[in-house]
Amino acid sequence: MLINLEKFGLLLQQACTEMNPSLVANYIFGIAKIFNSFYSEHSVRTAESENKKQLRLRICVMAANIIQSAMNLLGIRVPERM
Repeated sequence: MLINLEKFGLLLQQACTEMNPSLVANYIFGIAKIFNSFYSEHSVRTAESENKKQLRLRICVMAANIIQSAMNLLGIRVPERM
């Protein structure tokens, strides 16, 4: 999950260079699928320790921020809460 989130900056550069916004759309679709799997397998509320809970919460926030930023770049509004 973290490795894929980290690729966001490079992906944006590539999309700009190639003038290809579909790269951003495909990236976000992939992130959403990966995040869904992560969230299903690793509960934040019932984490085994406080450290794991905080780490999982940070991953959730990172994913949400990247998805929101990328969607805004594409001109798509996202809900603040789901």
